[in-house]
Amino acid sequence: MAVTIRDVARLAGVDPGTVSRALTRPGLVNDATRLRVLQAVRDAGYVPNASARAVRRGGTGSIALVVLDIGNPFFTELTSAVESCAQESGRLVDLFSSGADARREERVLEHVLQLRPDGVVVMPLDPEHPLLHRMSATGTPVVVLGHRVRRNRLSSVRGDEGCSGREVARHLVELGHRRVLLAGPLETPRLAGARRALTAASATAELRITGRAGLQDGRAVGETVAGTPARRRPTAVFCNNDMMALGLLQFARERHIRVPEDLAVVGYDDTALASAASGVGLTSVRTPPERIGAAAVRLLSEEAAGVQARRDVVVRPRLHVRASTVGQPPVRSR
Repeated sequence: MAVTIRDVARLAGVDPGTVSRALTRPGLVNDATRLRVLQAVRDAGYVPNASARAVRRGGTGSIALVVLDIGNPFFTELTSAVESCAQESGRLVDLFSSGADARREERVLEHVLQLRPDGVVVMPLDPEHPLLHRMSATGTPVVVLGHRVRRNRLSSVRGDEGCSGREVARHLVELGHRRVLLAGPLETPRLAGARRALTAASATAELRITGRAGLQDGRAVGETVAGTPARRRPTAVFCNNDMMALGLLQFARERHIRVPEDLAVVGYDDTALASAASGVGLTSVRTPPERIGAAAVRLLSEEAAGVQARRDVVVRPRLHVRASTVGQPPVRSR
């Protein structure tokens, strides 16, 4: 005989209405009760009727994916990963871009709230945005990418950026670099991790805040490097993403700045497009978008089914060393 919601309620010592709220509107139930209900769900082997719940909630059979920059190849790869995983459960993906703009993000989140999708995967500017918590309180599972939400009030998936920043710093220090420029729209955890590691190694780490994190911003970083007196000029730049690194490499090629002899360049995301377009193998950090997408969709499914408390999933990035920091390998004569 199938386990019912009444069986779960009896096991948890609550009424069926509380079980329903704990599974579909967890913001209305205190943490102790919600955890007791989730434990009862696991113990009883209860599987909620997703089809019935979708009808009650006006489910759409879709997942909303909100990214920062639809033009960034990393988000293209992430979208493909989320779509692939969502397809396995018969869901479609509605894609939105905030353009890394706070006002636009507000409008996008308001729109998504009105759509009431089956789940939301979002890389926000503000991981504590009230609209994200409002979505969750109305029963829509939300997974935040790139940030951990305080007290795990929302599930999250992120790379260990502090660790990857330290790995980049070690790589550059081992190559002999002592003046490194860190470039991005703000001091992200990856740049902060690199700065602390460089300082600990007695290297100079300067932060260059850019308007955004695109090609033109990378070119602007190149202007900064070229305009710095030789005795203070950085010998390496760690860019916040591959698009910035690509813009910097384009500038270096036009100004006949040799990479890596005059300037070593490191990116982040390890997108195939950026490395191919640069004309130089780009050293970059990869946090696999396929793993991020799969983890995000899995967390949505777990929360929708009420079988797992919200949690923070950390994906370990990996530094891929290429010619932009170590040069081209010598050509062997035959």
